[in-house]
Amino acid sequence: MWIEELGGRMEDLEKYRGRPVMAICYTGVRSRYACQLLAQAGFDRLYNSPGMMFWADMGYEVVPGRPTPDMPT
Repeated sequence: MWIEELGGRMEDLEKYRGRPVMAICYTGVRSRYACQLLAQAGFDRLYNSPGMMFWADMGYEVVPGRPTPDMPT
């Protein structure tokens, strides 16, 4: 789910409370913010990915999805 939707969809995430949740974005900035929002909502098994840019730099394949403002074109 996109960070813009997160605040309004916390109820949808209730089924994941107590389970590991990984937040992933392009650079790791929005995913860190997502982890903060989830922690404030009481989620405690949160993992922030260093970002898909890091993944690509390591040589792994990245399949583009919806572009975001911080993604190079």
